[in-house]
Amino acid sequence: MKRAILRLAKVHLVGDLYERACDRGVSLPLDAKRRERLACIARAGALFIHIPKNAGMSISAALYDQQIKHASIRYYQLAAPDLVRRVVSFAVVRDPVARFASSLSYAQAGGGKDNAVSEPFRDRYRSFRTADDALDHLETATSLYQLDHIFRPQSWYLRGIDGALAVDRIFAMSDTDALQAFLDAGGGPKLRHLNASDPRRPSLSAKQIDRIERFYAKDRVLFDSVAGRGSRSDAQTGSSHGATPPWQPPLTHSGASAGAAAQEPAGQNKERSGRC
Repeated sequence: MKRAILRLAKVHLVGDLYERACDRGVSLPLDAKRRERLACIARAGALFIHIPKNAGMSISAALYDQQIKHASIRYYQLAAPDLVRRVVSFAVVRDPVARFASSLSYAQAGGGKDNAVSEPFRDRYRSFRTADDALDHLETATSLYQLDHIFRPQSWYLRGIDGALAVDRIFAMSDTDALQAFLDAGGGPKLRHLNASDPRRPSLSAKQIDRIERFYAKDRVLFDSVAGRGSRSDAQTGSSHGATPPWQPPLTHSGASAGAAAQEPAGQNKERSGRC
């Protein structure tokens, strides 16, 4: 067990090494496992950007028969630019308050039955007694890399090298029909247990929800756009405590809007060829 934990920690640190290189516009050499995952994505004909706590394990297992790591679209743009241009990319986003609650439960438990919180964060996260402890951690971070993937903003995974949203299709986690229709259009797999509830989900006070909304203001704009609820401007989120940190740039879109992306089937210029 201890050996497995150390292996997970190493994967997390190596993954962030690649992401930090992406921040500098540098593509690092790929090891065999990363090359194999890219080959699997190419065979499936679809690139799934796996945002943690958004039912990604179910989607990844159904589409690839394995787990795709929590890499940003920027990583793929640098590591495999031809692949990104050739296949359709998609992601699932979730209401930021619900996602935070799920992430907090996962953090306090040290992980779930299939995964563990990365070792560099595990002890601290298991010591969180309340949502405020976790929110203090988020608000005092001076870099995104001081947060485990489960607490990183969803929009971070979807921004391209130019800072704009760069994923072809974005779906709300609650809209399973639209997601399944998208997969069906490309001959993809049937999904199961996508919206399984979390029995450990903590209750949150109005003040805590306000802090969550402020920290994940960009994710709120993104999710509301995708879910067809309209979006709130950054000015509406206020700036008392828990303000959006400076390392979260403003949201911009390239190509189709996120809302339109959630409605459309797979693009005509990017074809899917079935599972791995």
